Amino acid sequence: RINSLRNAGTAHASWSDFPGLGVGADTLLLTTNQHRFSNRIFSYAILRAINKATLSNNAAACPNLTSRVYQPSTTIDNLNIFTIQPAVHSTAPSSFPGTANPAYAISAKGSAVGTTYTIFRVRNITTANPTLTSLTINAETFYAYPPDALQRGTGAGLIETGETRILNVSGVGDSLWAGQSTECTVGPSPNEACVRVFRINVGQNSSGAMTATLAQQVTFGGGRDKYFFMPAVAANDAQRTVVVFLRSHAGIFVEPAWTAKAAASSSYPAAIPLNSGNCTLGYPPARVGDFLGAQVDPTNGTTFWITGEHPVYWPLGTQQRCVWATTVANVN
Repeated sequence: RINSLRNAGTAHASWSDFPGLGVGADTLLLTTNQHRFSNRIFSYAILRAINKATLSNNAAACPNLTSRVYQPSTTIDNLNIFTIQPAVHSTAPSSFPGTANPAYAISAKGSAVGTTYTIFRVRNITTANPTLTSLTINAETFYAYPPDALQRGTGAGLIETGETRILNVSGVGDSLWAGQSTECTVGPSPNEACVRVFRINVGQNSSGAMTATLAQQVTFGGGRDKYFFMPAVAANDAQRTVVVFLRSHAGIFVEPAWTAKAAASSSYPAAIPLNSGNCTLGYPPARVGDFLGAQVDPTNGTTFWITGEHPVYWPLGTQQRCVWATTVANVN
């Protein structure tokens, strides 16, 4: 157990939100957004790095958990460093001179409109002096908070589609794949919500500095007055990617759907429903938890496991409520 309370006993005491979990060859990364108790505003994004060997060294006694705690920004409410999302590395990124078994994370801006991504690297976690470095690169085009989505139902209210934070990062070798929601325009206004997937290639130059290049960016939606949002992305050993996300419009209840493409393809094919929603979410704008996930199957490095949420009536009988259910599937 990790106590995520920060600055206890001071006016800056903060609690944690939106935890992230990533893993590298010998590194476990844990991230949180910290919010002040006094006014609940965002204070800092925190990254903790743990040597995995210390967690498994339990032959004689329970392991003694120690972690390196990094706070990349010293400015309160700095939305340039928000929701640091660590990568789950299914195959290890390259080591370089002075850099052993790096592990990476990505952050998008937390403001209403953003044009950059920040990449973080933790290296040398098994030594006495592991380090965190970062590099900011430009997106191909801007991203922006998506509008709330329509849903099926008489007098149905809108559904929250979240913001532009990165919800997961999938690492394969020196490539990082990530996804986010963004505003888009398909036909005449008003705007819709779309899914963006991008690939960043990381490395190190001859001076020992981290390098990062935006290698691919794909944005897709469902058409006029249709909303795609909250994507989770995974890449397999061949850099084939699967994307699972939520979609909604006035003709359907919110539902999870998925699509997949080869690494070299410039677009994703039409999405396939993972399951169907069957009720209208109340209390507009209805809160939609970002409970979607995607991960390559570690037993073969080829197929994927995906999860997605959808609203259903429960329990059976006369006192039904619209609640969330989750579907898990293996896809290729």
